[in-house]
Amino acid sequence: MKNLLCVAMMIHNDAPNVIRALASVIDYIDYIVILDTNEHDETLNIISYCRNKSKPIKIERERFINGSHNRNHLLQMCYGLCEFVLLLDPNEEAHEPDSLRRSLAQKRSSQKETGFYCRTYNQNINGIQGNDRIFFKVAVIRNNTDEIIYQYPVYEQLKCPSLTEDLCDNPFYLYQNQTKVDISVARQNITLLEQYLKENEPDTNVYYHLIEDSKITKNTDSLFKYCEKQLALHEKEKLVNYIYYEEYYHALLNLGFAYSEIGNDDFFKWMFKAYKYCSFVYDNPEPFMLIGKIYQQRNQLQLAYQYLKKACSIEEPKVFPKGTYYNPTIYRYNRWVALSEIAFKINKLEDYYLAKSHLN
Repeated sequence: MKNLLCVAMMIHNDAPNVIRALASVIDYIDYIVILDTNEHDETLNIISYCRNKSKPIKIERERFINGSHNRNHLLQMCYGLCEFVLLLDPNEEAHEPDSLRRSLAQKRSSQKETGFYCRTYNQNINGIQGNDRIFFKVAVIRNNTDEIIYQYPVYEQLKCPSLTEDLCDNPFYLYQNQTKVDISVARQNITLLEQYLKENEPDTNVYYHLIEDSKITKNTDSLFKYCEKQLALHEKEKLVNYIYYEEYYHALLNLGFAYSEIGNDDFFKWMFKAYKYCSFVYDNPEPFMLIGKIYQQRNQLQLAYQYLKKACSIEEPKVFPKGTYYNPTIYRYNRWVALSEIAFKINKLEDYYLAKSHLN
């Protein structure tokens, strides 16, 4: 196949974002594939932009049914066009796409892997300033692989027969700008995911999304139910790989969050367990930072200060084990912002200026 890489996007009222997303990869891809699920024509500007860049483009329009149905249609549109497909959302930008292209060119002759993970940097999740996280996403697939399908009715979950985390160690990654989630959309997603679980085997990723939507809707009963189900399934499967490590770590944090939402002090037990689990791999300040923020919300300022100072005392490791969760904003920004706020409130000025010095 002559072409190496195409970019595939599903859009809906996203024309301004699409141009920005395409601009981040346009010089490193050979083909553009877009599925427009909007009833109104918003593709003219996109077509004009691609033609100005001398890039071939394939656009189809289809009524939105659900994330799984329409995204599988998008994959079918890519067949025969390129060796690899970069799956990009309209609110994403690719960083260092030149390194991505070089890496895929080396893998062209190999048929071992069908999907490749990359890191997705998410900022201001649900519209909350400073709520930043790093996720792992199947960002690139080998084209014309029939076994690759989108599995869930909502959210992005690809089923691939053979995955590798190679791109996680590559300078290529995606930056994703999140916006505030509508509560009605979250409720609708819960209904769809619960129906999916009735028809399919239990799945930790489905539970993860149910937990996140339960947080948005502030449904503590659902939050507890799905936290406990996710944790039980993890402990039953005991998968020994970095994906399991990340999911189990966050399952422990989520159960701690659920207890904090009802004012139960057991939140500390689960968040500390998350810290101890993580410490087998490296020292992670996130659980202590979250504990401190919870005490701050309860107006227990001395306890908040104690745990936020503990979070800030943990040194950032010089080297992280391959494939592990690493969020630089926690080490270099989030924990210091939290400490500066609490230190100012309780007149610990030495720590306030220390925190500010790390933020300058």
